[in-house]
Amino acid sequence: CDTIPGRLSMASSLFLQQNYNDAIEVFDSVKRILGNTDDFKWNYGVCLAASGNYEDGLDVLMTLSQESFKSDLSMWIAKCYIMTNNPESAWGLYLNTNDPEKELDLLMLIAEEYYKLGGFQFFYAAKAFSSLLKLEESTSFMDGAIGAS
Repeated sequence: CDTIPGRLSMASSLFLQQNYNDAIEVFDSVKRILGNTDDFKWNYGVCLAASGNYEDGLDVLMTLSQESFKSDLSMWIAKCYIMTNNPESAWGLYLNTNDPEKELDLLMLIAEEYYKLGGFQFFYAAKAFSSLLKLEESTSFMDGAIGAS
C-alpha cells in the first residue's frame, strides 16, 4: 500500500543501503506533507549531505530546532561546511563546542577532511592536528600536523 509511513520506511531502507539518490526521491515525494517536522528535516538533510549535496543538506539541517538532534547535528553541519569550502564556519563550530568529547570528534573531522582535500585547506588540517596534539599526544596527530604543514 502506498502510504506516508510506507514511503518513509522505503526511504529509510534506501538510506541504510546507501542508495541516497533514490532515498532523496522518496523523501521528495512526502516533503510537501512532512517537510516541516524536525524528524523529516533530520533524515532528509542527512540524506542530502550523505549523497554529496552538501549545500542543500546544510540548508535543511540548519532549520532543525529540537535539542534531541543537537549532538549529532554539529558533526553533519561541520561536514557540510567543510565540503562547501567554508572552513571558518567549521572551525567556529569547533570553537563554540562545550562538550569535550564532541570537541575531539569535530577536531578529528576537520583535520582528516581538510587533509584529504589538500591545497590551501592544509592550513585548517594543520591547525586541527595541532589542537589535537594539545589534547592528546599521538604519533598520528604529529604525523598529520607535519604532513599538513
